[in-house]
Amino acid sequence: IENVKLELEEKRKKHSRRLMAVLGEAIAKKLQQKEAEIESMGKINCALEEKVRALCVENQIWQNLARSTEATANALKGNLEQALARVSEGRGDSEEDAGAAESCCCDGAEGGKRRKEAGREEEGESRREKGCWSACRRCGEGAPTVLLLPCRHLCLCGACSPAVDACPICKCTKSATVQVYLS
Repeated sequence: IENVKLELEEKRKKHSRRLMAVLGEAIAKKLQQKEAEIESMGKINCALEEKVRALCVENQIWQNLARSTEATANALKGNLEQALARVSEGRGDSEEDAGAAESCCCDGAEGGKRRKEAGREEEGESRREKGCWSACRRCGEGAPTVLLLPCRHLCLCGACSPAVDACPICKCTKSATVQVYLS
């Protein structure tokens, strides 16, 4: 009986050792998997932190651009309001302003003179007919909300702008337009 007890005890110990070894291997394997996951998550975390830093820098760039654009828009709005105030006072463009406008126009000095004369004739007719810049120079119905470049005339409504290739005031070829929103 004593031998049987010892033998059973020895079998139980062997079984316990095998069980512990199997459990140890399973735990070690699981631990390795978790360590690999932690390492992978660490790499992903670093990549995400780098992406966040890049997005913060990009966000700052966009904010600076928005501020700059807003400042430019405010300056242009102020210039436009001053020009409209001069027009409403009956002064129109002074010779200095006309010279500045000519220098940015398409044809040089002769074209500027021709545009100035054509513009004065048409402005005179238009002012008598419609009252100073209160209507589109093409259709006569819409409010002028489109600024033509390079001549800087505010003379077309949004509907007529795409159909016009040259300024109706000075006949300068249109290179671009700017939609103007007056408050």
